[in-house]
Amino acid sequence: MIKNRRPILILILIMATIVVVVEGLTLYLLYNVEFNQQTARLVETAQSQARLMEAIARFDEQYSQEEEDFLEGAEAATLSQIREAHRNFRGFGDTGEFMLGKLSEVNRIEFLLNHRHDSFDNPQPIPFDSRIAEPMRRALTSKTGGTMVGLDYRGETVLAAYEPVAVLNYGIVAKIDLAEIRQPFVGAGLIAAGLSLILIGIGTLLFLRIGFPLVRRIEESEERFRTIFEEAPLGVALIDSLTGHIYEVNPQFAAIARRTREEMTTIDWMSITHPDDVQEDLDNMALLNAGKIPGFNMNKRYRRPDGSFVWINMTIAPVTVADKGFPRHLCMIEDIDERKRAEEERLQLDVYLRQHQKLESIGTLASGVAHEINNPVNGIINYAQLISDNLETGSSLHDYAKEIIHESDRVSAIVRDLLFFSRDEKESHSPANIKDILEGTLSLIQTIIKRDQIVLKVEVAEALPKIKCRSQQIQQVLMNLMTNARDALNERYPEYDENKIMVITVRLFEKKGSRWIRTTVEDHGRGIPLEIQDRPFDPFFSTKDKTKGTGLGLSISYGIVQEHYGLLYFETVPEQFTRFYLELPIDNGWTKEQPRANGVAHYEQS
Repeated sequence: MIKNRRPILILILIMATIVVVVEGLTLYLLYNVEFNQQTARLVETAQSQARLMEAIARFDEQYSQEEEDFLEGAEAATLSQIREAHRNFRGFGDTGEFMLGKLSEVNRIEFLLNHRHDSFDNPQPIPFDSRIAEPMRRALTSKTGGTMVGLDYRGETVLAAYEPVAVLNYGIVAKIDLAEIRQPFVGAGLIAAGLSLILIGIGTLLFLRIGFPLVRRIEESEERFRTIFEEAPLGVALIDSLTGHIYEVNPQFAAIARRTREEMTTIDWMSITHPDDVQEDLDNMALLNAGKIPGFNMNKRYRRPDGSFVWINMTIAPVTVADKGFPRHLCMIEDIDERKRAEEERLQLDVYLRQHQKLESIGTLASGVAHEINNPVNGIINYAQLISDNLETGSSLHDYAKEIIHESDRVSAIVRDLLFFSRDEKESHSPANIKDILEGTLSLIQTIIKRDQIVLKVEVAEALPKIKCRSQQIQQVLMNLMTNARDALNERYPEYDENKIMVITVRLFEKKGSRWIRTTVEDHGRGIPLEIQDRPFDPFFSTKDKTKGTGLGLSISYGIVQEHYGLLYFETVPEQFTRFYLELPIDNGWTKEQPRANGVAHYEQS
């Protein structure tokens, strides 16, 4: 069964209406032709009869007195001849006739000829101001003839032509009942309507026998495609290939874009596409519209109403339409946001592992180099000490020997710190002094800071308690913060400047009844722009050139600090300063080290 018969019934009704309208127009046009022909015939009859009567009247007026045939005068002679000629006139058609009348002295219309509708007797006089006999009233009052549709002396509606008879002051009217003109067309209309109804009935039956199965198959096909469209696991949209306007989307498409289906039909695809992806999409659409490619596939991002972006995999295929001026295409999308994030996490892990392996290799190399350096340095220190012992105190050579010993001790300390920083720390945590960790970090970076003409200010509070930590990891965090501060200062001040200052402070404070140590690393660089202040700790996010950083430093540091149950945060004012705060609890609750899994240490909290 066809689920919705209303369109078919409407179609049948439209067909019937068209037939009726066409027939009606045809009959109306034919009726107008007949009406105009009758009008012309009546005008011709009235005018010819009027002119003939005027000629007879002029003749009688001239000769009747001479011959004295009519003692009553010329008018009576003329009227006598007219009546004699009219005696055997039966009219035209079933109702057609012409009448002759005059206005009496008592203001009545008198009819001078016998009429077919009064058994060929003269009709009774009619008051001049009566509503009937309108054609004769006009014939008696008009100076020129004309035509009209109005009531005759019987009160019937007629088509009439009227004409004044000037010599006699008569009026003549040629008329025919309007019903007689219409009757053939009314009959033909009824016959045509009957035939039309029969034909429409036959056509409807044929349509139902032949058309219904076709319509049913079309409906079933449309229903299948509609079901596929509505329930498809992919987002599907019909889009204008030139303007990008979205005509229709299925529920899955709207769900991925997080907009209603109604809202989607009021926008174009460019308005919801990430700005970085628009041009690639436009280039592909240009190739598609030019017929150079049959379709395309790409990954892109859609912007949701809340400002977030979702990664999608999009496939575009053109749709065949009748109007080539308005090409359209199907857009099929799949939400690949989770897949993208998983890929990014895998890439992050790969980069982290490569970085870790690189650091291990550097550590191994540094360890070997350090051992090779330590032996000759120890030899230098020993020989310098022997020289110093054999010289008089205060002599220049004695001072030189002492300076050699001092500088060699510095080399030994740097080598020792380098070994400590680069080794893979496998021992469990132990209490450590944050001042010692800071000094060890500065020994590695201080020379570079001086070379960059950066003024370094270090303020460490006295008698700081030791903290439970992995010293190497905290040193790694401090090294990252100091390196970032150095890069920020060099970016703003490539050469020396009095504001090219890095300030490091270490203070003890209390929070919620517990003691903490806060280490602050401050620089007077350009600060962090407002639009990216929520991203510095994101993995792989970096404002530096790709050759200067991976974007992992702060992310790894953040993870280390969290593992120590500490806090790492910042405050910044663009174009003024940036301060990073490293806050570590004196007692972070670590009690014992658990076995390592995949190279990552885990701890229990008491």
